[in-house]
Amino acid sequence: MALPTYSTAGPSKPPMARYVVQSSDVLADLIINVKEESSDKVVWFKERFLEDEEIVEHLVHKESGRIRWTMHRPRTGWYIRIRSPSFPPGAYIPLIPPPQNSPHPPGSLLFSSRTNALPTRPIPPPLEPRASSSSHSYPPTPPAAPSVFVHPPTPSAIEAHMEQQASQSSQSTRHRPPAQQTITPFVLSPYQLDGGTKPEEMSFLQRAFSVIRKNSAVPSYSFTLARVPPDTTPVPSTPVPAPAQTPSLAASSPPTSPSQTALTVLPSPPLQPQRAQPPLLTFTDRTPTMTLHAVTGLLEVSAAEERMLGVESSFWIAVGLTYLEFLQEKESYLAALSD
Repeated sequence: MALPTYSTAGPSKPPMARYVVQSSDVLADLIINVKEESSDKVVWFKERFLEDEEIVEHLVHKESGRIRWTMHRPRTGWYIRIRSPSFPPGAYIPLIPPPQNSPHPPGSLLFSSRTNALPTRPIPPPLEPRASSSSHSYPPTPPAAPSVFVHPPTPSAIEAHMEQQASQSSQSTRHRPPAQQTITPFVLSPYQLDGGTKPEEMSFLQRAFSVIRKNSAVPSYSFTLARVPPDTTPVPSTPVPAPAQTPSLAASSPPTSPSQTALTVLPSPPLQPQRAQPPLLTFTDRTPTMTLHAVTGLLEVSAAEERMLGVESSFWIAVGLTYLEFLQEKESYLAALSD
């Protein structure tokens, strides 16, 4: 699968993978396409199927035709669950509403995923070389050559050296520690100019479309996906062991699959809002105001956040499209939840 194109909004902006999300205005055609912004090439698409007890949606990789993720919700009642075809039966990742005392804005959803362990401290800069007389003279003075005595190795010495190198290589491979992993909580939240996202943190297009939506009667479905700041979410229950690895576009870190288990959120005392984490995913609604059913928008994925977490892009796309549908049918979801 070809990697998405990256672009930067300025010298201080991190690289972003940008996609155009477009659905059909025909109710019978329940397909949402995710295209590269720079072309009309469809990377993923989501399609819907009705089963006896559930409404199931598939996120399909267009080029390979493989189902990467399935999204489940009941025909009656309320829940949202995301599964991978590699998960064992009964394993899923739930999207749940936050508790009433949560600092997250109304309409938010929480979930947890297995990711790479986040760095706890910045990487120190490399040590500078110690100054010497040769580094301060001009022209540079080469250091004095040491006295080296070279003796031709014997065949027995060469054989012993090769055996030692092979033994050390085998031991280093056998004792290599596995990649550190953790359970990371995330929050999906709507954003407005007067909401949790500050105007200076938004791009020019995001601010422009937010103003248009704010001054019109048409609802906006713009939202962000970000890590939950520390000390602002209840501690989930202990999950089952990690699943097998899945392919990843984050080449610099080992790929991981999200957690396979449902996480139960426990009650907690009221919490105060903390410093917001940088969004991993941002969706900006660009749907024309006169459109009734179709949705069009720009979906941006932070390359830095994705690389640090080590989870493949298709998972974040699946979560984003699932939350987009939740926002479109939020009142129905909340009514079913209160029953």
